[in-house]
Amino acid sequence: MKSVLCFAFGVLFLLLIGCDDSKNPLSDPQASKADERLVGVWYGGDVYYHIGHAGEQFPTGMMRIVEVKDTQGTMAPPQEYLAFPTVLGDKAYLNVVIDEKEVKRLDEKGWTTEAVDSYTFIKYQVDGNKLVAWGIDEKAKEQAITHGKIKGVTEKDKPAKFTDTTENLARFVAEAGDSLWDTKEPGRFERVTTFPRKTEGSQIVPTPPLRPLGSNLMVDKNNIIWDQGKPVGIWGIDGSVMKSER
Repeated sequence: MKSVLCFAFGVLFLLLIGCDDSKNPLSDPQASKADERLVGVWYGGDVYYHIGHAGEQFPTGMMRIVEVKDTQGTMAPPQEYLAFPTVLGDKAYLNVVIDEKEVKRLDEKGWTTEAVDSYTFIKYQVDGNKLVAWGIDEKAKEQAITHGKIKGVTEKDKPAKFTDTTENLARFVAEAGDSLWDTKEPGRFERVTTFPRKTEGSQIVPTPPLRPLGSNLMVDKNNIIWDQGKPVGIWGIDGSVMKSER
């Protein structure tokens, strides 16, 4: 999802010059609550995002985002991200870990804040089955650091990166309002409401580890989708590609 997340879930859900917005998150992940409105499958452009809870080895508010991209019938390998919400006033944000090595390490060893070197910030708004997401305006971020409004580093040919504390970051983002975000090119998504159809000949016993896709659906390492212990499909571009169709 890196290419999309770097540009706000599309055009992000995250031009591409990097996505390392901050060394620290906007809030304490241990105190975060998962946003149940995000759970499910979202589609925008040629990208699907499967969003669910990350698992028992993570704080309860941690969510997993799995990106599946289909370009004219050619499937790119799925990308996985970890994220947790922050609410500042009446605005909602995601603190996203997009580095694949960090995600893999956290999956294997469990969550530790020290293991994460950078976060990508996404502002988002959910309205029923519609999701709009914004990425940070790189110029606004760099100017804020250069003018001393927030601590950070700027280097030639690299994206600027916040290095200030979580408390100062939250205060700055809340006060900056829309001026910090790229409002011209938001990512727009709709919830996928179709469900997997029954797959004949699937194995009876699931192969762990299972990962949540939202609702009652889980997917194992062989891309078999399970619904309450029963195989119901194969995970693909629309959430369910049947064996007979592959």
